[in-house]
Amino acid sequence: MNNPAPTSVNVTLTITTDPPAGLVEVLVPTAGAVTVEEPEHGALAWSGTGAVAAELPFRIRPPTWGLLTLGPVWVRVHGPLGLTRARGCCVYELAGGA
Repeated sequence: MNNPAPTSVNVTLTITTDPPAGLVEVLVPTAGAVTVEEPEHGALAWSGTGAVAAELPFRIRPPTWGLLTLGPVWVRVHGPLGLTRARGCCVYELAGGA
């Protein structure tokens, strides 16, 4: 039986800070032959001023059907004057099948 290639997976990562931070950095490492279709630069990374909430959309295409692990998602938050810093991570699994 010939399984067709998997379709793209659209994901939106929402980052919320309370109170607003000076700078927020996000990195989502991918493993294996995962193709990053969006953003166009091919890396799942973002940094910007620390608004209260930010939505980070991305689209990936896994090489085969099955379980795909993204991450860990690394988030680093800098305080308003850069005097304080916090960081954390989490792992998400996406499942797909034919």
